[in-house]
Amino acid sequence: MSKKMFWGVALLVILLGTAAVWFIQHERAEIQQLELDLAETEAFAKWWEQRHAAPQDASSEDPKSADGERIDVGKSDETSDHGQKANTPPDWNSLTPEQRQQIFDQFYLQNGLKPPPRGYEYRWKDEGVPLLDENGNPVLHKKGEPIVDIHMQVGFAPTLEEFKRYKQLMWDAGVAESRGDFAEAERFEAERKALEASVQRMRPFVKFTIAKGDEAISKADRVTKEKLDAALREHGLEHLISPWGY
Repeated sequence: MSKKMFWGVALLVILLGTAAVWFIQHERAEIQQLELDLAETEAFAKWWEQRHAAPQDASSEDPKSADGERIDVGKSDETSDHGQKANTPPDWNSLTPEQRQQIFDQFYLQNGLKPPPRGYEYRWKDEGVPLLDENGNPVLHKKGEPIVDIHMQVGFAPTLEEFKRYKQLMWDAGVAESRGDFAEAERFEAERKALEASVQRMRPFVKFTIAKGDEAISKADRVTKEKLDAALREHGLEHLISPWGY
C-alpha cells in the first residue's frame, strides 16, 4: 500500500466518523430545540390562557412602550354570567408587531425577567425556566445567530508529542500490513490503542448547534467550527483542529 493510498484511506475513515458524529449531534440538537421551543410556547400559552380566564383585575395594566406610554394590546372585555367583565383574548393576527412585542415583554416581567433588548431573546432551560450563565444571569441570544454550546468531557486529548507518536503508530501499522507482516501490524495497532486509552482527558466538544432561520443556518457550520477551534486552542490542543470540519 503506497503512503498516499494509506493516508487517503485513513482520512476517509476520519471523515466518515466526523460525519456520523455531526449527524448525531444535529439530530439531537434539532430534538432539543423543539423541546426548548415547546417549553417557551407552552409557558406562554399557559400564561396567555390564565391571563384571559379570570375576570379583569382593575390593577392589571397594559404593557407600556419604552417611553412609558400605555399601549393598547387589543383586550376585549365581555360580561360573564356573574356580571363581571371577563377578559377575552384579542385576535392575535390583528395585533401589530409592537403590540405583540409588548405582550411578550409583560410575559417576561411576570416570569421575573426584564424584557430583552430588541433583537435578542432569552434561552430557556425548561418550561418557564430561563437558562442561566455561571454568574446566575439569564442567557441572552441574538436573533439570527446560531447557538453553539461547547462543553468539557473526557475524550482523546494527547499532547503534541503524543499526537505525533499516535500518527506514527497508525502509519507503521499500515505499512506493516501492506507488506503482509500482520503480527507486526497488530503490535503497532495494540500500541496505538494503548496510547489512545492513556490520553483520555478533559477536552472541549461541541455539545450542540442550534440554528433557527435561514440567516442562522447559513452561519451554523462556520460559527461552530470557529468556537470549537478557539476552545481547543485555549486548552493547548490546537494540533487537534481539523482542516475539514469540526
